[in-house]
Amino acid sequence: MVTLTPEDISALRREEQQLPSDFPRLRDLIHTLGTLSASGEPVGITIAEPDVPRWLTTRDVADMFRISERAVRHWCEQGHVVAMRTPGPRGVWRIRADQFAASSDAVTTLLDTVVRLNGRFDAEPPDEYER
Repeated sequence: MVTLTPEDISALRREEQQLPSDFPRLRDLIHTLGTLSASGEPVGITIAEPDVPRWLTTRDVADMFRISERAVRHWCEQGHVVAMRTPGPRGVWRIRADQFAASSDAVTTLLDTVVRLNGRFDAEPPDEYER
């Protein structure tokens, strides 16, 4: 959070005139700040972090889907997942996390449920069961 005093905003407004004309968004921001500071109160600005993609390793994805790392590398090689290989002869795959609809916790919970349900049906059917 950055707090600008009315004096800071006045100084920005003076410097706005010296900005090149190809910065219209910056000019608009400075104008808006001037309007907000008209009351004489300081103006707080929150600067958000850029949305940087999160990258997973082949081990992360293998654990998420309970498959082998080799299967994940095959997905990468075949283009089934959005991935990039790091440079060098021993480069490793990095897989974008945002391409999976659910989080790794949601996938793990689903797989646990499937395993539990499958476990209920591993026994032989009862004698009165009709085929």
